[in-house]
Amino acid sequence: MHISPQKLKEKKVTFVVKELHNRFAFKCQKCSNCCSMTKLLIYPFDIINLCEKLRITSEEFHKKYTYFVFDDNGIARCMLRTNPACAFNDKVCTVYEARPLRCMMFPVGRMYKGGKAVYMLPDAGCAGFRSGKKQSIEQWIREIPQELHTFSAQWSKFLSRLKKSGLPLKDKLFAMFFIKIFYDFDNELVYREVPQFRELSTKEKMQAMYELAEKYLFHFEEIKKGLEKIGKFE
Repeated sequence: MHISPQKLKEKKVTFVVKELHNRFAFKCQKCSNCCSMTKLLIYPFDIINLCEKLRITSEEFHKKYTYFVFDDNGIARCMLRTNPACAFNDKVCTVYEARPLRCMMFPVGRMYKGGKAVYMLPDAGCAGFRSGKKQSIEQWIREIPQELHTFSAQWSKFLSRLKKSGLPLKDKLFAMFFIKIFYDFDNELVYREVPQFRELSTKEKMQAMYELAEKYLFHFEEIKKGLEKIGKFE
């Protein structure tokens, strides 16, 4: 698996902050412009759902479809390869039912500030804005399974806690544990701790990941000292 040393940089697109009641007209034109030349960050639950849809392991998934970058805090983020085009775009989306949450939400964008969701719309660029019926942002996101919104909020809350933890986020061994727990989860560490992991639901897998994070990430310095003591990772 290749982990790029570059920082996470978003493509320069102007977004306008909106409220849930704000209305907009949009109908997808199936032009595929949003499926290519766009940096798409994906979440652990996206990877779980895509691996199940494709019937492959997380290791196989990353070899074919992703690369990693680090944000300004040193936390590894997983990006879907979309240049020159998304591998799942063959005139239509071949993983539509399991497509990433950010794809489901398009054209609505969402970020979290202080634990509160902030919604945005791009100010121009997509032909879809020139057609379709008007609806509110709230109505738009209501069409997405509530479970995915819950996963997204929990992930944002977890990352915020991690950033405030004082842990050595840029440590290479810490990054390895982080990736093995949340992204490349078909491995000995996960199966040793959670033997039934493959049989769990997406919700149960995410919960198991957070429990592993409590054990391995939030007690990382103790674990690293122990490994150094027995001659590993000096």
